[in-house]
Amino acid sequence: MNFVACGIQNLNVCVCSQHFIRVMALPRVEVNEDDDAVLPCLTSPEVDIESAVIHWKTGDGQEVYFYDNGDYSGKGSTGHLIQFDGRVSHFQDKLKNGNASIKITKTRIEDNGIYTCILPKLQPSQEYQVQLVVMASPKPSIEVISQTLDWALLQCQVQGAFPKPSLKWQDGSGEIHHTHGEPQPGTGGKYDMTVQVTVRKTGHYHCVLRQEELKHEISVKTFVLIPEKECQRQAEVSSNNSNAGWFVGGCLFGVGLVVVVLLLALWFIHPFRFKVINVLSELNPRQDKLNNHQRDQNERMIDHRAGGSYENPDSYSASENGKTNGVQIT
Repeated sequence: MNFVACGIQNLNVCVCSQHFIRVMALPRVEVNEDDDAVLPCLTSPEVDIESAVIHWKTGDGQEVYFYDNGDYSGKGSTGHLIQFDGRVSHFQDKLKNGNASIKITKTRIEDNGIYTCILPKLQPSQEYQVQLVVMASPKPSIEVISQTLDWALLQCQVQGAFPKPSLKWQDGSGEIHHTHGEPQPGTGGKYDMTVQVTVRKTGHYHCVLRQEELKHEISVKTFVLIPEKECQRQAEVSSNNSNAGWFVGGCLFGVGLVVVVLLLALWFIHPFRFKVINVLSELNPRQDKLNNHQRDQNERMIDHRAGGSYENPDSYSASENGKTNGVQIT
């Protein structure tokens, strides 16, 4: 069947007299939330539309913007959706070139949808459709929830995404770690999602956010060290290389080095060091004097029992230290 030219231009679905249907790709305008969006509408052929009537409507027929020979929404015309109040404008200087495009400022998630530009008084009348996609693609965040010597629990979270997101975990080799989690409705029509995974190997792990509708993907990564597994792995590698003894010695040396570093750190903290020195210096002389005193007392008691004279240990002369009224213990 031959192609037949249609009488109405810029239609996405064009029905002709010979029952031929031509489906045209629907143009898409993609913007991030809060950015401005320009929805194009150009007449074909190019004609001056400064005195024309222009309607912009949503997919369900509600008025977004209206222009009629100099009057327009917000100036003299009313009836547009409150949702777009003060956020939609046309390009006055481009109307003479057949440009009926509009700009929506500070786009919102609820602005998503199909918009139709209608010029009903042109001969022939013209319509043009465009799809506006307002997306929110925040960067996921990774958190280590808990960790032991042989495993770690990782959590990936995204809040305020649109369209509906999916989250998955991958290791450094690209292998996917299956997790359970579904997007949950959040505020403003957006979605929140959280997934967790338990890992048992040292390495990099990626959390991948994908929005299938947009063919959009963003990834963040983190590094996880599993001490026990890493030691086992290194031991196996060393064993395969006949160097297990060197590896074990290296591990022991590493542990000893850490201990030495900690002791040195404490030693060079001056108040702590001097306190230890003072305690030790006071403790040794005091203990020696106590020992000598007890030994002398025992010897005198033995002499007394053997028939000798017994002298009170608290009153004997201590010529050793120059005291005349007994031993003074300090």
